[in-house]
Amino acid sequence: MDQLLHALKIIITISFLYFLTSIGDPSKQIEIMDVGDFHGDEVSAIDGEEWFMLFKKGNKVLLQKTTIKVDLFGDLIIDNPGEKTGKKVSTESTNEVILLLKNIPTSYSGEIETITKWPMPLPGDATSIKMKYGGNNYTLEMQIEQPDAAESTARLTFSDGKNKQVLSEYRSYMENGIYGFGDDAAPTLIWAGDIDGDKQLDLLLDLTNHYNVSELTLFLSSTAAKGELAGKIAAFRTAGC
Repeated sequence: MDQLLHALKIIITISFLYFLTSIGDPSKQIEIMDVGDFHGDEVSAIDGEEWFMLFKKGNKVLLQKTTIKVDLFGDLIIDNPGEKTGKKVSTESTNEVILLLKNIPTSYSGEIETITKWPMPLPGDATSIKMKYGGNNYTLEMQIEQPDAAESTARLTFSDGKNKQVLSEYRSYMENGIYGFGDDAAPTLIWAGDIDGDKQLDLLLDLTNHYNVSELTLFLSSTAAKGELAGKIAAFRTAGC
């Protein structure tokens, strides 16, 4: 048993060191991407590359390697007749793809523990989203600096009852009794669970600040700086086609 625990500690340490190395080495930095149609300059991936795929299969969420497809198409917004600069990203999987990831440790593959109530807009019907994982109680909340003002600042915060971290900041405003953020944006919790296997919560959020923009952003607990709950690892910002 002692030898098994020692081996597990070594694996966790190696994985953490991998992340520290990736942050300083552009060739090893973690990248994330979604499936779908995008403007050509938004996708750097190449057809036939191997990525990891976070996907839903039945009641489970899994992470495994996949070969991506990148096909060109005529971008109606940018392209002239006959041009094809748009890029369609897909996989051969028939399952619901949550996210594509590159340069993550292979030890993370397999079934991924997941908080299942997603996607959820912020603040949505309630002022906050509460989640419990690994014995900790987490809260995602859009906190508005001056709630009664016509225009103010809103901060999306992530807390565990002891520490609180600001994940993003927005212009907030009141319109017909409803709060709006950014340029009619809809920040959303896409997924929450434990990708890195440390029994702390990881988050995938759309931190968009514009109604026609998506900004998928991945936060992992294993890369949190001092005073943080999760470190921002990668973002994938795209505009509507």
